[in-house]
Amino acid sequence: MKTRNPLLLACLLSLLIGLVAACGSDDTDDASTDSASASASASASDASTGEADDATGTEDASDAAATEDGEAEGDADGEAATRTVESLYGPVEVPVEPERVFVLDEYAGAAMVYSGVEPIAAFGTFRARIPLAILDESGVPITEVAFGDWPVEEVATAQPDMIVMTDIGDPSLPETLSEIAPTVVIPFIAPWQDIVAAVGDASGRDDIAATLDAAVTADLAALAEEPEAGSTFSVIASGPQFGTFSIAVGAVGSSVLEQAGYLRPEAQLAPPDLGVSLQLSPETLGEHDADFVLQLGGDESFYSVDELQSIPTFQGITAVADERTAVGLGEIWTSFDPFSVFWMVEDIKAIRAGDSPGTIDDLDTRWQAFLATTGG
Repeated sequence: MKTRNPLLLACLLSLLIGLVAACGSDDTDDASTDSASASASASASDASTGEADDATGTEDASDAAATEDGEAEGDADGEAATRTVESLYGPVEVPVEPERVFVLDEYAGAAMVYSGVEPIAAFGTFRARIPLAILDESGVPITEVAFGDWPVEEVATAQPDMIVMTDIGDPSLPETLSEIAPTVVIPFIAPWQDIVAAVGDASGRDDIAATLDAAVTADLAALAEEPEAGSTFSVIASGPQFGTFSIAVGAVGSSVLEQAGYLRPEAQLAPPDLGVSLQLSPETLGEHDADFVLQLGGDESFYSVDELQSIPTFQGITAVADERTAVGLGEIWTSFDPFSVFWMVEDIKAIRAGDSPGTIDDLDTRWQAFLATTGG
């Protein structure tokens, strides 16, 4: 099965319409090298789902009830029927207890699952293995669709009472979908705290979002106080589709490193070339030396460790020669979703302990640890 890279795919689309976007990662579709994007993982084990909190009604049936997620309007019986979600493109009124949630991509779908909302169906838009495995383990029916070729009629046939999607930089799509059901858009690129909060707002589980925010913030603060804080951390990737690159200062991974107390090489502080990707010249890789170098791998068709290590200037980096380097999953470190943020922090903890970053084989363990942390 050929796959796409959502990071660069949505970025290219966004540039065409004059917006800035970013994404995750995975295999590359031979038919579209300019719109490839990456995000991968193997199988997820028991993806625990909980039930969303019941919204409380008002004491007076004529009054509107306020929920944790926004203003909820009361129905004739005094029960809160809808609430307001601050979607990326503006407020959206959604059911307080939606029964038929359709997700337009696997990232939004996995986010709903961890929040305790089980979608009735999902599109496999980005071919991203990590969230697809999570949805599959949860029993959510998945339809693979080509990016940009949205079968809107299939969404309508499912008769959803709410639609959730990840932003692709095109506001016309959620506008079209809103004619079917209230449509909530989760941002692709934003501070990780904002993305976590957006997921909590969309699912109606602000409590889970707050728990994850607090846990990650505490972990990052603890890491920033350890001796390794203040050292430099370089991220380098190479592959047949997009050459040699790093994650730029606007990437979620960059902000996680910063909050963990790391500094980046000066050469990696340049403005991004495409979304949050920073192209690197193989001739000047020596400028990307650091106290620690993270190589991005996990998918040789997009993050080729072999190709990176074959570059002579990469082998000339002092940290590489001294073996102060490791390989992390590219689909995680170029992604943006709450689970990826959690995974990045766990990788940093492992690196600090002298262990290796997580691999695809660690997906089940990491997912269960994630659920235990969030209470999802």
